[in-house]
Amino acid sequence: MSFTIEQIKAVLMNPNEFRPQMISEMIVERAFTSQQLQELEPKLDAQHKKAFGQAALLLKEKELYDKCMSADVTYDILKSYVDQYREEVGRNAHIANHFREIEERFKAKERGKVDFDRFKDELDRIPDNKNRLDAVNKFLQDNPFTDFRNELQVIKEELQQKRDAEEAAQAELNSYNELLRNIDSYSSLEGKLSAIYDYEQNYPFSSYMQNVRDLKNRLLAEEERRSEIQDENAWNEILVSLTSAVSSSEKKRMLEDYARNYKLHLNEVPEKMKQVEEELQADPIIDGILNDPDSDVIDYLRLIKKYPYKRERLRRFMLEDMKNKPTRYSREEMIWLIKGKNDARDQIPPVFTTEEIVGSGVMPLSYMNYIETHPTVHDDRDPGEAKLIVETNFESAPNNTDVYFWGVPGSGKSTVLAGLLNVGQVGSLHLQILTQGVHAGYPYAQLLKNYLNNKLFPARTRTRNAQGNPFADPANDNQDNGIDDKFIQIIDAKLEVGDGSEHLLSIIEMPGERTLDFAAAPVKDIKKLDELLGSGTRQLFMNANRKVFFFVIDPNSRKQFNINYRGTIVQVDQAGVLDALVQFLKDVPGLAEKVDAVHVILSKSDMLENPNDLECIGNTVLDGYRNVITVLGRLCDAARGNINAQCGHRPHLFTFSLGKVYPGNMNQYKKDDAIKILKVIAANTWSVASKPTKWDSVVEWMNK
Repeated sequence: MSFTIEQIKAVLMNPNEFRPQMISEMIVERAFTSQQLQELEPKLDAQHKKAFGQAALLLKEKELYDKCMSADVTYDILKSYVDQYREEVGRNAHIANHFREIEERFKAKERGKVDFDRFKDELDRIPDNKNRLDAVNKFLQDNPFTDFRNELQVIKEELQQKRDAEEAAQAELNSYNELLRNIDSYSSLEGKLSAIYDYEQNYPFSSYMQNVRDLKNRLLAEEERRSEIQDENAWNEILVSLTSAVSSSEKKRMLEDYARNYKLHLNEVPEKMKQVEEELQADPIIDGILNDPDSDVIDYLRLIKKYPYKRERLRRFMLEDMKNKPTRYSREEMIWLIKGKNDARDQIPPVFTTEEIVGSGVMPLSYMNYIETHPTVHDDRDPGEAKLIVETNFESAPNNTDVYFWGVPGSGKSTVLAGLLNVGQVGSLHLQILTQGVHAGYPYAQLLKNYLNNKLFPARTRTRNAQGNPFADPANDNQDNGIDDKFIQIIDAKLEVGDGSEHLLSIIEMPGERTLDFAAAPVKDIKKLDELLGSGTRQLFMNANRKVFFFVIDPNSRKQFNINYRGTIVQVDQAGVLDALVQFLKDVPGLAEKVDAVHVILSKSDMLENPNDLECIGNTVLDGYRNVITVLGRLCDAARGNINAQCGHRPHLFTFSLGKVYPGNMNQYKKDDAIKILKVIAANTWSVASKPTKWDSVVEWMNK
């Protein structure tokens, strides 16, 4: 219903003249403005005021209802309507109709709010913004008409902003991590810096830019430090090489390389280069001494003192030399090496520790301990030496075979004999020393065994002589304070073999000094044996016993010895001495007829590069003995007699070693070669009930 302006004015002028119902309808229909209503209310009488109040209530309800029916009505507006008009439902039918409709809408809105509140709680529990954003989108998709769309849209925008920020931060982090991986993948500083420069250009506003700058500065500092370290390492390597076994030419090259590539120690290079130039001049001198077979340990020690920068080279040389040529290093010289040499001529500090010698495989610790507690070979002297007496009985027991061991001083006769005496019972062989023999050699045999049992080489043989040796040369270096080295040792022994037979032996060691006398006084007249070679010599060689001769030689055929030849001191080598012995056997009438065998023992075979290569031995060691061997071969000719009839009338060579030899006159006994020699003796001597067995080859009686 609509009202005219005139009607509205009329009512405003005289409201009480119109029906209350009409005024009520006009109010409800919003015919009056708010100002007009304020002016109207005071003019109304009681009846009209009541109608006015009811109309105002309906108008207010209608306005609120319209809000509640709007599309964007809120939960609070609906709740306000329900709360405000709940009591009017029973009094006003119009409100009652509206109330039911609004109440239903309110309940629906309330259910939506509960769902929304639950969703917000769930949203708070989602750990990351990406999943939160996905959840909001899904809620909007599932609830397209939700009353909380605007609020959800705000939440969505906030989440999207956070998500965009996270993705941007992750992208920055990824690019930074990729930079770190690229840096790690490059080995050179250039590659690392190139990766950093690319990053700075591509990501100038990265939040990691300060980290990148710090990293670049650290790399530059590390490179500078690395260069310094490389410089120091290169210089330290040079300092080590200057005292090592590195060649002088290599040291010079290292210094030249340093001068080209480094700088920290450039001012020290000239001094070191001067030292290396001195070394280059010294190298030929050092090489000459090290390669000279006649050089000895004191020569090496003096080289160390003179050329301290060659110390490591010389130390390394001596460690290998001690293993390859242990006999070069005497007991006293081993003490010099570990404790130094201090006397009027030399003041040389220690060169090695005991641990270094042992650790380098030169010798076991127990041997070095012995050397330290026995610093001279005099400390090795067996008390049994005092009991040695001069042999006066040059007659051999009946049925004995005289087995001679000949050789120059130091050839190894005592060593060979010591090895034989220590074999004991081995398989079918047993060499027994007779304590009640007719000769005086039993104490000497025990002495040799004792030395070997103590891991020592036998000391030089010396026998006390109250009257002195009438044939000794006072100027001869081999004389030592009235102790004579020229007396023959005769040891009575019995060799048992596997067939039960016994070979009675007189083992005769001819001293090296006596052997030299054969070169000094050639003997052809048997009557002059005693005159030229000492009392008893004729009786010894011309007795009725069968004889076996072993010539003991060492690898150095040119070793020189002084002899008194017709009043003049002259030098003769080892081959020359043995040549005189062979001539003696050939020239003395009746002697060769008593000889059953003549063989050669090459002692110290462990010093050879290959002691089992007989061809090599023939081409090197025996080359200096060609004349001796030729004469021996003629002496064994079948037309001349029965010498070596058991092995084809040929002399044979047998290598001999006591076992492992160590410096300082020490050894580790192995009986293999000694057994070999005992087999030779068994095959070339008579048993009590038989004659020597004839063998077609030396191999047969080696394998007997």
